[in-house]
Amino acid sequence: MVFSTPITLLTENGPVVFPPLSKVGEECTHKTLAIAWADGIIWREGLVEGVEGEVDVQGEVEVLDTRLIPAFAFRKIVGRVKVKVGKIPGVPLIKVEDLPLISFFQGRLFEATRSLMPLLRLLSASILYYYLRNDESLVQEGGTSL
Repeated sequence: MVFSTPITLLTENGPVVFPPLSKVGEECTHKTLAIAWADGIIWREGLVEGVEGEVDVQGEVEVLDTRLIPAFAFRKIVGRVKVKVGKIPGVPLIKVEDLPLISFFQGRLFEATRSLMPLLRLLSASILYYYLRNDESLVQEGGTSL
């Protein structure tokens, strides 16, 4: 699961705060002691398509939808980026120097680069959570459930 918002979980080592973009799973060393509600998505292949970059771009990450809390965490973590981006379809959600880095099209996300992995993939999962939870038609078109 990829958390989309911060969450504090009670673990056998005491309370642990997981920030947005945290990935947890069977391999996680923190075992929880109580059930908790978390905003996030269980990752499934096929929801995000990445392309190889062709154009060099450098600059600050621009978040175009203020509801995407994890995108602001991503921007803070990566700071200024220098990446190669490719052409992707859809509505831009995240940009660098006026070129889309992540876009949304027909219930799927597209990433314009593979060079910021795995953090970019965690961000994409978090963004999907925001869009899919609010539109059942996207869940059906995308062929997945949360």
